[in-house]
Amino acid sequence: MPLWMRFLFILIGIALLLWLPVEERGVGGALAFAAGISFLGGLSLLWKFEHATSERRSFRQWVLYYGALGAGGGVMVSLIAMLLLAFKTGIHAHGLPDYTPEQVAAIIRQTPAWTFAGLALGLAGAVLRWRGDASRGG
Repeated sequence: MPLWMRFLFILIGIALLLWLPVEERGVGGALAFAAGISFLGGLSLLWKFEHATSERRSFRQWVLYYGALGAGGGVMVSLIAMLLLAFKTGIHAHGLPDYTPEQVAAIIRQTPAWTFAGLALGLAGAVLRWRGDASRGG
């Protein structure tokens, strides 16, 4: 894994540690962290996929891999956000939870939108990757 990617993982971890003790009622922070973690995890998997072998891949392979990874990453945004909300609520240990059931339900309802956004981003990445291969004579 490249050094810059490791640095970003560490940076997200530090930011997460600074965010956890903050008292807030909105879910925007959790969604932002979840999207960042999911995106960086996807980049990490892409890096491993591209460096696993030196053989050329077809456009179909790029579309399948990037599309599946993007859609999976989109689903993970909602799951990671809910885990962050639960973890933050557990750390604060109030009598009342920091987040309402309606807020959690809203995150669950957003899962298809995150999935579609991840799929679109993945497919765009596949086209760009394939075009990059084609421009290099591959």
